[in-house]
Amino acid sequence: MKVSVVICTYSLDIYEHFEDAVESVLNQTYDDIELVLVSDGNEAVYERMREDYGYRENVIVTMTDENVG
Repeated sequence: MKVSVVICTYSLDIYEHFEDAVESVLNQTYDDIELVLVSDGNEAVYERMREDYGYRENVIVTMTDENVG
């Protein structure tokens, strides 16, 4: 059974905490994990996610429109 985990962030100021969460998921012993990383409208965050994790086969990096509500 595949498990999907979604982690999102919106700021490079808290990216270190985001990385901790991502690494925690990637270090799990369960193999069938899909990790979806979402930038909430911040292109700099999106590019950083792509650089750091976009090369991994089980990671999807995406960006949504900024959440202003």
